[in-house]
Amino acid sequence: MLVAAYRRLIEERPGRDGEKCVEVPAPAAQIVGALAVEIAMKAVICRERGITQARVLRELTKATSGHGLSSLFSLLTPAGQQSFCEGFEQWTAENREVMVMTDVVAINQIEEMMRAKSFEEELALASDTFVEWRYSYEFDFLATNTTFMRFLISRVAKMFALAEKLRFYEGPRLHKKMTRPTTSDSD
Repeated sequence: MLVAAYRRLIEERPGRDGEKCVEVPAPAAQIVGALAVEIAMKAVICRERGITQARVLRELTKATSGHGLSSLFSLLTPAGQQSFCEGFEQWTAENREVMVMTDVVAINQIEEMMRAKSFEEELALASDTFVEWRYSYEFDFLATNTTFMRFLISRVAKMFALAEKLRFYEGPRLHKKMTRPTTSDSD
């Protein structure tokens, strides 16, 4: 479900001028994407280690900061790590987007964000996305490589055999509020 929600948040829609564009609710897309990757990493850790109880996983990840993607990645076997980073170089060579949320940006910060990085460097930068972007309003400067999050989501979808067209197209349905009948209703 989180992969579908992420895809819905980032898909192209007609912009105000009629041209196709991506109008991303920035924090929402990053938060949902990071949470999807976190849960996928935890699922792979459980599969690799034969963990069947949530308590055991909690104890294992508690020592590694819980939500941190780099910490979770370090708990994976080499084969598990490879399943997340396979195809990274080709993907990033073909795609590069950076999202910056700030009032003031130094040129060197933008240049650093645009510099090609290794998978491990990108993962370290994205490691705390779930926590940081939930509280993005508290930061003076916050940046993320949206291409890297898209890459991670594509790997999660492939690993868990999720259909490419999996998306949420309809908003939640509102249900009529049920109330107790009053004495005037029963007359």
